[in-house]
Amino acid sequence: MDDNLKPFMKEVVEFFTAMRASEKERFESMKKFMSESINALRDVTQVIKQNAEYLRESLEKLKEITMDNLSAIRTQSGADSILKARKALDESLEIFQRTIQVMEYQKTLQEISRFIEVKKLKKLDSKLSRFKRPIEKKEE
Repeated sequence: MDDNLKPFMKEVVEFFTAMRASEKERFESMKKFMSESINALRDVTQVIKQNAEYLRESLEKLKEITMDNLSAIRTQSGADSILKARKALDESLEIFQRTIQVMEYQKTLQEISRFIEVKKLKKLDSKLSRFKRPIEKKEE
């Protein structure tokens, strides 16, 4: 080999060695980065799983509370409806009773009026009977 070529070859070998070392360092760096990324993703996955479980439990509790409150509201509005219906029935019953009382009052007034008419007629008849003469039959 030529003496001029030796330094160049030495530089090329050093360059390849440096490049190899750099590649090895870069590979180790990339390997470390990938390992850290995988660990970070595992941590994130674990946190997401925990939060998903917490959200699921919270939604279940919310659903249960909502259903209980809805049942209570239904029960209460059912009671309110029953009270309103009872009040309406009481009012209807009171109106029927008043109507019956009015009808009985009218019937009583009619009976009294008839009774008074009959009494007046009897009185009038008795007064008229004084003036009535017996009609004599004429003999033929």
